[in-house]
Amino acid sequence: MTLAIKQLNVKLNKQAILKNVSLEVSKGEYLALLGPSGSGKTTLLKTIAGLIEPSDGQVKLNGQDLSQLPPNERPISVVFQDMRLFPHYNVFENVAFSLRLKKINNNVIKQKVASLLADVQLTGYDSYPIQSLSGGQQQRVALARGLAMDPQLLLLDEPFSGLDEPLRREMGQLISALHHDKGLTTILVTHDKREAIEFADRIAFMQGGEILQIDDAEQIISQPQSSYIADFFGKANHFEGVIRQGDLYILGQKVKNFSEQIGGQVRFMVRPSRMEMFEEEIDWLDQKEIICRGRLTRLIRYPEFQEAVLEIDKSGQTVYVNLGYHQTFELKEGKSYYIKFSLIDALII
Repeated sequence: MTLAIKQLNVKLNKQAILKNVSLEVSKGEYLALLGPSGSGKTTLLKTIAGLIEPSDGQVKLNGQDLSQLPPNERPISVVFQDMRLFPHYNVFENVAFSLRLKKINNNVIKQKVASLLADVQLTGYDSYPIQSLSGGQQQRVALARGLAMDPQLLLLDEPFSGLDEPLRREMGQLISALHHDKGLTTILVTHDKREAIEFADRIAFMQGGEILQIDDAEQIISQPQSSYIADFFGKANHFEGVIRQGDLYILGQKVKNFSEQIGGQVRFMVRPSRMEMFEEEIDWLDQKEIICRGRLTRLIRYPEFQEAVLEIDKSGQTVYVNLGYHQTFELKEGKSYYIKFSLIDALII
């Protein structure tokens, strides 16, 4: 185990920011701290790095208690959102900064910096002034500087947030490649679910200073432990039903022998990608499939898919359905369609 955090609490201005946070990160793992702004992600990162002192709790790295080590003596590198590069130094000196503090031989520094700049695809930029670089290039310099001391743990505090979408993807892919090639242990703070899903081995979802769920992307999306987490990962359709003598009554339909439960209310969540839409009513349904009718109120076209927004007849409930661009029937706002989904694909929440 590389990083072990137990019962970590942080108070700032007498306000509890982190509440009994416990977390373990294995050597070579890429973990994403995901959650809304103000959930405590950056505070947790800074506490691990030694930049914020905890009220109580324990942080160990490779078995070593970090509480007595100042930030500069911890085998940890942090790449911040604002990069914190030295504007009066060129690219070479920014990357070499921590190496010079350790009084490493100049020839070794030159070789090391050259290797790091090659890693971040900035070979030949040694003498460039920092101000002359683009935002993406500056982020690469910050990353190279963070890797200069061969850290046991690399912490990334929303490093892509100031970049446009193509550069965000490019930097994310670069860091992911370096993580795997160098066998790094990496923690990424982000509020972008796509970054977390694409790059992380596991996701720790935070809200209100607590970790609500730690899982791989597939589990946290398909089996969220709260409706808040479910909704954070995208739109969801919510349906309410009633169980009577084991039968489910939902949207005016009856599903026999749905549950061993005698009675009670039940709520379902179904992702728009799990919904199907038809122009004409279908007369074949599997045991746990539900079909209803609704009017198309809006059609939103995204690059990857179309999103149909429908209002279900009688109930007036809004339902979202994700569709491809190769429908066999015309999609027209104001027209009524049939919507089908399976309770097998639904999550009970």
